[in-house]
Amino acid sequence: MKLSVFNPSDYPRGGHVSAPWPEIAQHSGIGPGSLVVRDSRGTVLPHQVVQVDPDDRSRDTLVFALHPGHKVPAARLDDYSESTDWVSLEEGRPDPTVGVRAIAREIRGPDGTVRAVELTNGILTVWLNLGPFNCGASSRPCYGGSAVSVRVGDIEMLDPLQSMVGPHDHDPEKRAMQIDRVRVVLPGWEEQVYHEEPLFARSWAAVSTTMGPVRAIITIASEPFEYACTDLATATRHRLDCRLYRTISLSTGANCLVEELFVKGSLPGSADGRGAIRLSFAARYFAHMYYGHLPPIYHFRNIPDWFAIAYGDRPYPGYGFATDAHASPVAYPHEGHERRFSWWVWPSKTARCLHLFLANQPGHIDSATGHCWYEMIYRPLKAEIAKEP
Repeated sequence: MKLSVFNPSDYPRGGHVSAPWPEIAQHSGIGPGSLVVRDSRGTVLPHQVVQVDPDDRSRDTLVFALHPGHKVPAARLDDYSESTDWVSLEEGRPDPTVGVRAIAREIRGPDGTVRAVELTNGILTVWLNLGPFNCGASSRPCYGGSAVSVRVGDIEMLDPLQSMVGPHDHDPEKRAMQIDRVRVVLPGWEEQVYHEEPLFARSWAAVSTTMGPVRAIITIASEPFEYACTDLATATRHRLDCRLYRTISLSTGANCLVEELFVKGSLPGSADGRGAIRLSFAARYFAHMYYGHLPPIYHFRNIPDWFAIAYGDRPYPGYGFATDAHASPVAYPHEGHERRFSWWVWPSKTARCLHLFLANQPGHIDSATGHCWYEMIYRPLKAEIAKEP
């Protein structure tokens, strides 16, 4: 079986390719554990089947990494109308030595629940807190669902200057990638436009953790919160138990994380995630990190999908954010604090977001963020079942 590969750019590209898995599984009859992927030159490629939503297997995705020496030729048009390469799928025994695994390590508490997850690929190491308490000196319950440590090599990207002195005495408030509140959109006939729920002092639950030769992935869900609206036809007041889900992935060889956000609501008492509906939402990100006094923030009005924050002194830390749902201007200093940043991801039913961390590359964070946005969010490499000639 062949998959057509699409490169919607005017230059050859390598990297990772994704394709919808349910259709491939149905047509090929091959299970994930017996799948072998080869490129057009016959080279075996590292691959894995990713669960975006563990409760909705129709969204499972096949991802594979192209050989570093092979690039997909450029297309003539800036869209997905023309295939310029292909890969073959066959049944066999995958070679476990193909690909370098990214790692997701769960840290459990005395009661056996997952309290934190460490994602690492040898380039980037991220410690994701699930509970609201910090792992450091502070005991304020406001760290739920945040990355309390992000390291590029030996550099702590959330307190980079102090990390040059040593591994201790870092700012205990430091954190990034935290969604501190969510707004779930209400129907137009309601008095309020949205229901807002704070999440910074809430715990998150680990729904699933997977590793493979392409990506390490953790899916977490917020504590349930109530959402109420009126059925206009029957004047009945409905209440749903809602949760915000985050599927966070770290790819091999990458210096960024990509996550998918969605909110699901279900009737109280129903099985978690079963029969739930997707709701439109907006999410606010919060970060507490030291990037100097009044760091430059690169954010262009005509491309509201990404921004970058830089610090112009050693070790030249840089943070970049990108999304397919548009991002608001960055609120800095957040509440007057020079280390705090916040921004909103605009309303959508699903949002894909990217978090880029660079060190020791002065003057590159803005162009690197724009490049990651284009290749990983806006115009990623895709594949689909090849059409019959």
